[in-house]
This record gives sequence, structure tokens and C-alpha cells, in this order.
Amino acid sequence: MDIYMSGVSCTLGEKKYNFREIEEFQELIKKFGLTDKPDYWNWGNFHKAEKTLFEQAEITIAKTLNTISIAPEDIELVFFCCSAPGTDFSKVNTSLGNILVKNNISQVQIIGQNIGGCTSIFHVLRVAEALISQKLYKNILVVASDKVPKDSDRMYQFGIYSDCASSFLLSSEEKKGYKLKNVCVATDTKLMSGVMENRDSHFIHLNEVHSNLRTTDEFDKTKIEKVFMTNVFKPIMNINLSRLGYKSHQHFYDNIATTGHCFATDPLLNLITYENNSEMPSQTNYLLAAIASGHAAFASIEKV
Repeated sequence: MDIYMSGVSCTLGEKKYNFREIEEFQELIKKFGLTDKPDYWNWGNFHKAEKTLFEQAEITIAKTLNTISIAPEDIELVFFCCSAPGTDFSKVNTSLGNILVKNNISQVQIIGQNIGGCTSIFHVLRVAEALISQKLYKNILVVASDKVPKDSDRMYQFGIYSDCASSFLLSSEEKKGYKLKNVCVATDTKLMSGVMENRDSHFIHLNEVHSNLRTTDEFDKTKIEKVFMTNVFKPIMNINLSRLGYKSHQHFYDNIATTGHCFATDPLLNLITYENNSEMPSQTNYLLAAIASGHAAFASIEKV
């Protein structure tokens, strides 16, 4: 059964700031042992939202629904991804219910995903793919929304985080957008807990997950037009992709300094940015990828 990803949408925090406007910036770079060399670390801008993370999600859901032909009432399952909702069940429950009602989505199953951080969308993709393949569902809405609780938390190690949200429909009925060809995601619990057996442990894990893509005859990394990965520290991303066997012309880093790190939204934001500025012929292959602390994920897609 073919499964399609359509209506891919993103929204960023309404206000854009320069990295030097982060609260306690000088103290933070000292804390993480970093030098004040923005070009080296790829620091540029970040986006800050006045809206709540649920209001952000409402915007991107509306964008998705406006670009697909599936009616809101035909959506059977909603996955909501968030690294840290930051509030109690009652507020989360009411806030999520409100934004779904405003988008005319009702009588739907809702599943939350908040373990997996910046790879959370891929964990959902893997489960949703299986659910649709088994004909348990036809139309699944995937939503991710994240907001940094306070500005002094906006920087962690060399990454600068932006408030953001994204969404898309995964469907066996809406046959447009991108065909989902393969999803591989896994967590190394030792790395997740902070234990590294050697200096190369993170790449070893990344390579093991990536190797699972090669288990299908369809996957050929030489035919991947672009790889859209997590927007953090270009040298590390560049080394990782090169070691996985991707040539420099396949890499995409345009948003690292432009938007900062947008949690799980990064690969989708990069895909949209490329889509808005490039020709994307049908049957062209792309790779979405993400890494987090102990988590690694890939999804190969084909333009319809």
C-alpha cells in the first residue's frame, strides 16, 4: 500500500531576533565552553513566539487543512508532538481540544509524543505508517509544536532554539505531495542516559539506523537529491552526512543561521524552504533526517 505525506506546513515565532539578544548570552557561552565566533557556530537569528505552543499549532494545522482535499471530519487520528508541554493535563487537554475544534476536527483519536525530542516526528511516522499499512486508519494528522519556556533556555550547547510548529497529513487516500518510501528510527538508551562508550558512539548509532534504509531495494543514496537534517552546527552535520556517504551537493544547510534549531520541525522546514526555491520534478527522492540525544531517524520520500 502506498502512503503519502501532503500538506506539509510550518510556522515560526512571530518575532525574529539576533542571537546576541538571547538573555545572558555571554554567560551561556561561558557555561558551555564556547567561543564568541558566530560564523563558526552558524549562529544568526532565532524566532520567538508570543503565541502559546497550542496557538502555533492551530496556525500550521489550518495551513495543512487548506492545502489538502481530505475534509477535517475524515481525519481519524491526530498525533501531537511536543518536547515539553510545560503545563498540567487539564490545560493541555483543554488547549489541544480548542485548536482542534477551531479547525473542525472532532470525534478523533489523539496520541501524544514527547519522548524523542527532535526526532519525535519520525517516531510518529513509523507508527502511523504501520497503522495505515494495516488498514486501521486512512488519514492521520501529524502535528509538532515547541516553545522555549524562557529565553535563558534558548541556547543549549552550540544550538540556538526557535519557537515553531509544523504539520502534515499522512494518508492512503490523499495521493499527492510525497510518497513515504521508508522510515527508520531508533533510540540508544545508553546514549539517551548520557553514557558514551567511546567518542564515536553517536555516529555509530546514526550509521546503524541509516543502514536499515538499505534493507529495501528501492533505496539508493546516490539518487537522493537533498538531505534535510537537524539545523545545528554545520561542521558536525557535514561530517556525519559525509561519513554516511552523501556528497556535498546533497547536503542542505540554508536554515541553520536563518532560523536556528526548530526542534522536530527542522527537516520539514528545510523541505519547505527548498520546495519554495527550487524545481522539484516528480519521482525525485529526498531524505529527511534528525538526531537528538540518543535518538536517530531517517525517512525517504519521493515527490509525487
